[in-house]
Amino acid sequence: MIKFLPSGLCILLNLPMVFGGSPEAAKASDRPNILVIMSDDQGVGDIGFNNPLVRTPVLDRLAGQSAVFPRFSACPACSPSRASFLTGRNFLHTGVWGVGPRAYINRDETLLPEFLRRAGYQTAHFGKWGEGWTPDQMPQMRGYDSAVTTASYAHRNPQLNDNGKSIRPEGWTVDILTDLTIDFIRRESAAKKPWFAMAAYISPHAPWECDPAFSEPYERQGLSKDLATFFGMVTQMDQATGRLLAALDELGIAGNTIVVFLSDNGPTPNGEGLSTPMNGEDWKKRNPLGLRGEKATAWENALRVPFVLSWPGHIASGQRLRFATIEDVLPTLLDLAAVDPASVQPRLPFHGKSFKASLLDARVPAGERSLFTIPVASEGAPPDSSKGIIEDPAGLAYGQVQTSVTGERFKYHSLPGGQGVLYDLESDPGESADVSSAHPDVARKMAAECRAKWDDLLAARRCFQMPATLIGDPRFRDLKDCAIYVRPDIVPGNTARKVAGTVTCPFEGAKGFTQPGDSVEYAIEVMTAGTYAVSVEGTGLDQCAPLVVKVGGKTLPPGKISPTKVDFGSLELGIGRSEIVVAAAAPPANASPAVLRQIQIQPPKSR
Repeated sequence: MIKFLPSGLCILLNLPMVFGGSPEAAKASDRPNILVIMSDDQGVGDIGFNNPLVRTPVLDRLAGQSAVFPRFSACPACSPSRASFLTGRNFLHTGVWGVGPRAYINRDETLLPEFLRRAGYQTAHFGKWGEGWTPDQMPQMRGYDSAVTTASYAHRNPQLNDNGKSIRPEGWTVDILTDLTIDFIRRESAAKKPWFAMAAYISPHAPWECDPAFSEPYERQGLSKDLATFFGMVTQMDQATGRLLAALDELGIAGNTIVVFLSDNGPTPNGEGLSTPMNGEDWKKRNPLGLRGEKATAWENALRVPFVLSWPGHIASGQRLRFATIEDVLPTLLDLAAVDPASVQPRLPFHGKSFKASLLDARVPAGERSLFTIPVASEGAPPDSSKGIIEDPAGLAYGQVQTSVTGERFKYHSLPGGQGVLYDLESDPGESADVSSAHPDVARKMAAECRAKWDDLLAARRCFQMPATLIGDPRFRDLKDCAIYVRPDIVPGNTARKVAGTVTCPFEGAKGFTQPGDSVEYAIEVMTAGTYAVSVEGTGLDQCAPLVVKVGGKTLPPGKISPTKVDFGSLELGIGRSEIVVAAAAPPANASPAVLRQIQIQPPKSR
C-alpha cells in the first residue's frame, strides 16, 4: 500500500527499471490499445492506496503494477477536466468554464479520439459525456466511432443514449457501462484493430447509492451510513474495474494495452439526499492529507486526484514524485502510441506536455510545467451569479476572479481584491501558510505568470461565452431520436449570450419576462437557407408578459399562446450568423415569471 508521510510526500515502492524498447518503432498495426477509466467526484483520498479506510483491492493492485503520480492535478469540476483530457489544452481555452451550459467545447478543438482514428484506432465512449448537449456535440460528432452515454446520475436502471437511440437497461449503471466496454473490447480485439475505449463511470457522484453488499461492511465497521454508502460506491466501481482488467487478461491483450485510471475532480461533501453536507469526522476520513477546499474551488482538494498508468512490459511500476496535469495526458498517450499530432490539421497547440520520458525512467524529470485554473462555482469564481451569464468577458477585471498557478513545488493564488498568496505544496499540501515573504522571487515570478495567463485567456476570446446553435445542419436531417440530447434546430434556453431587465439565466433556462425591458438574446449559425418556423417552449408562458421574438432584427408576429408553447410563424433565413431576441411586451396584470427552456427553429414540415 502506498502511504503518505505527514508532509504529503510518498514513500517509493520500488525503483522502476528503464524500458529499453520504443513504441515509435512499432508498425501502425502494432500500436497499443488504450483503455481509460475515469471516475466522477473521487478525491485523492477516496481510494485504497491512499486511504486504508477504503476497500479498492483492484485499483490497489493496478497501482502496484503501474506508474503512480501522487502529485497529479485535474480541474475543479467534471466538464473542465474532461475538456482538458480530450484536448490536451487548458479547459478555459477550450470554451469550457463550468458545467451544464458552460461546458460546450469550442467546435475548432481537436479531441483525442480524432487523433487516434487518424492513426487507425477504433474509438468508443461509454458513460458520462458532459461536454455539450446539442447534436453537433455528441461524442460521435467529436471523433468517436460509437458512444453510449448516460442521461443523468441514475445509478440503477439508467436512461442511456446508445448511438442516438434511447435505451433503458436494467441493473447497476456501473455494471452496464462495464459490460458495454467489454463487448467493444472483445469485438475490436477479434478484428485485430487497435482500439481506444473510454469507460467514464458516474460513480461515486451523488446521489450516493450502491448495492448494499458493498456498503454494509463499512457500516459494520462503524462508519456512518452516508460515508459507508459513499465508500461502498467506490468499492462497487472497483469490482467493475476488475472485470475490465480481467477481460484484457482473458483476451491475452493486457501486455499490449495502456490502462489509465483517474478521477475528474476532487471530492464534494454534498451527497443528494443528505440532511446536511458531509463534514466533521466523515470529511476528515475522506481527506487524509488535510487538503484545503472541495470540488469547484481552485484549492488542492478540488484538483488533486488519483492517477495511475499501466503498460506491462513497457512501463515499470513505481511512483513518479513529480507534478503532472490532466492537460498532459493526451500528448503523453499520443507519444506512447507513436501517433503524430501533426497528422490532424489544422489543430490548436497543446498546453500539456508529454511525460513519457518520466514514465519510462522515473529518474528523468517530467520537465517544467504549470497548471492555470480558476474556481468554477464557489467563492472567487467569475462574478455571474446574479444573471447566470457573462455578457462581456473582455470586461472581466483580473482582481474579480481567483486565479491560480500550480507548479512543481509552489502554488500561487491571486485572490479577489488583489491579494496574492504563495504556498509550498512540498511541505504544506493543505495550503495553510503563505510563504510569499520567505520566497519573494518565486512569488513575483508566479504572480507575473498568473497575470499573463489571465491576460492571454481574455485576449484569445475563447471562453466565458455560450456557443452559437447550429440551425439547419444537414448532418442531422434524418435524425429522428436524439434521446437525451437536445434535438436538432433547438436553441437551449440556458445558452443565452445577453439578458436584460429582470431576466436571469440559471441552468433550467431563461427566467423572467414580467415587465417591458425583460429580454434574452441567443446566437445561431444557419447552415441551410430556407423557411423556418419559430416557437418558444417553456413553462408559465401564458402567465408572463406577452412575448415578442426578433430574428436577425426582424420581428415576428405573436402566435398561439399556451402554458408551455408560443408559436411565432415562419420566416426566411439565409446562411450565416444571426441573433434571436425574446422580449417581454406590456405586462398583463399580476404577471408571473416564465421559464424559457428552448426555442425551436425548424421547417414547418418535418424533414
